Amino acid sequence: MKLQIISLANLRDFMCFIIRNPAHPIERQLHFPGDGKITADDIAINNCINSVINLKLSRLMSNRRAVLAAFQMRLLRGCRLDPARELPKWDGSQPGELEPFAGVVVYWLQKRQARIAR
Repeated sequence: MKLQIISLANLRDFMCFIIRNPAHPIERQLHFPGDGKITADDIAINNCINSVINLKLSRLMSNRRAVLAAFQMRLLRGCRLDPARELPKWDGSQPGELEPFAGVVVYWLQKRQARIAR
């Protein structure tokens, strides 16, 4: 695995979207297309995701796909989905630790919720 050294200039750009800003959470800018990748509309964020922090590693992509597939399998087994009730379990609004790769499920639930609202 190749490590990349981040210059101070790059770190400053990188930090501008990592530090949590409740008014503009980074989660709203990320997309999880279902193939395990993470993308962003913002070119700088997309570059950081893929080049600087390297979230496109095959193992990470595989884990994201597996979490979403496991969640969807639970639904296929007859569990009725209510995105409004399920979302707080995954988005960190309830106390406790988040499940690994929870952002993938949050993204999927929010898309589902938006689709139902139409």
